[in-house]
Amino acid sequence: MGTYDEAGNVNFAPITWLSVTWDTDHYMLVISMFGTKKTKRNAAKTKQLSANLVSTNMLYLMDYFGSNSGNNGAKDKLTYDYSNGEVLHVPTLDLSKWVYECEVKTIVQTGDSDTFFCDIKNVQIDRDIDITDGIDLTVFDPVVYSGQYHSIGKNLGKIGDYLKKD
Repeated sequence: MGTYDEAGNVNFAPITWLSVTWDTDHYMLVISMFGTKKTKRNAAKTKQLSANLVSTNMLYLMDYFGSNSGNNGAKDKLTYDYSNGEVLHVPTLDLSKWVYECEVKTIVQTGDSDTFFCDIKNVQIDRDIDITDGIDLTVFDPVVYSGQYHSIGKNLGKIGDYLKKD
């Protein structure tokens, strides 16, 4: 996730709990964050963030962001390129094949976690990813985190492919 602080400094942090929900007439991104992350504070203050989905080619960068806290200063020991969003004033990672530019609408606090419900204002998708017939995750090659990093294997089909047919 990418944010600017009030002084315009960029900060990225890997956030693993991301989902969608449906509002009255549009999808919203739902992002949950635990702890005292600088990115969490930035998003709460500026009400804007980018969700830069992570593919395996950029795992080294996400590992760097996750291993270094923005609370301890700028994450500038590793060179990386970022741009400003096309619609919102949010930093977007140039390496990311899929980026959401979001405006925070609601924050729900539960203990030390905050869940951000965000209106999606723009989506940037790499030209090599064809979404006309759905999303082929083997092409996107996302990183999945559940205590360790994982990648996705083969496509197993779609809903209804495994129904017993009489």
